[in-house]
Amino acid sequence: MGMALAVLAAAGGSAAWYFLAHRPAPHPAAGETNAAKAAPSAPAPRADPWHGLMAGAVSLEKAESGNLVYAVGVLRNESNRERFGIRVELDLLDAAGGKVGTASDYAPSLVPGKEWKFKALVMERQIARAEVARVTEQ
Repeated sequence: MGMALAVLAAAGGSAAWYFLAHRPAPHPAAGETNAAKAAPSAPAPRADPWHGLMAGAVSLEKAESGNLVYAVGVLRNESNRERFGIRVELDLLDAAGGKVGTASDYAPSLVPGKEWKFKALVMERQIARAEVARVTEQ
C-alpha cells in the first residue's frame, strides 16, 4: 500500500509540474497589446555622419535689401576637439523635392561646444527649401 501511495504522489507531482510549466500565456486585457507590455527599449543612437559636427535645420532668408537669398543654419561642434577647415554643403530643392542646385559656406575653425551660424548664398531662384548634404573638414 505504501508503494502505491508513493507512485500516486509521484504521478500527481509530475502532472502538476507539467501543467504549470506548459500553461498558455494569459490573454492581454482589452485594448492592451503585447507590445504595450514589453519593456521600453533604449533610444536609438543619434545619427552622427560628421563625427561630432551636428547640423540643425536650414531656413531661407531674403536679404534686407536687394534680391539676394541665403540658406542659413547652425552647425555645432559636439566633439571634444577643435575642428579646422569646415565646409557645409547644401542641397537646394524645389517644391517637388527635386535637387535644383547646391550652395556652401566655409569656416576656418570651430572649437568644441560652440556653434557656427553658416550663411550660404543661394543662386537658384526656384527653390523651396535647403538641407545639409555634407559637412567636410580639411
